[in-house]
Amino acid sequence: MNRTDFDSTFSYPVCLGPSQSMVFGMCQHFVCASCLYEPVSESLKPAFYCCPLCKAKDVFPDYCPEIPKTTKLLMNIVGVVKCLRKRCGEEMWTWDVEEHQGSCLGIGRRSSVRCSRSTASGRSDPRATTRQSKRQRSKSPVELKK
Repeated sequence: MNRTDFDSTFSYPVCLGPSQSMVFGMCQHFVCASCLYEPVSESLKPAFYCCPLCKAKDVFPDYCPEIPKTTKLLMNIVGVVKCLRKRCGEEMWTWDVEEHQGSCLGIGRRSSVRCSRSTASGRSDPRATTRQSKRQRSKSPVELKK
């Protein structure tokens, strides 16, 4: 199998990306857990009461199941890895790691969206405004009135 075969066979039909957290439906289709379930309650999103591929009803569990280590290991063998930087956790194909590391700041999955926009002060570094607001919060009300 070449890279394109892996991309098309093991990428998820909803987000079109790789993940180590696949959930199989009773119809034998699989979707990544983060697409299927709400982040906090871990309950099935209403859009997935039927399979996104075959439209069969009630094929996925109502709540996110624990993903077996063997499933994660299998996806790792296929070539799905997680970013090793702290607080990122982005999952990608092994052949995309180098490109990802060039843009990853290790501050979360949405970091590239936040960093691509400029802040109100015209700076492209989002940490600058965070530092500014921390300084403002640490000043006493008397100092702010000056």
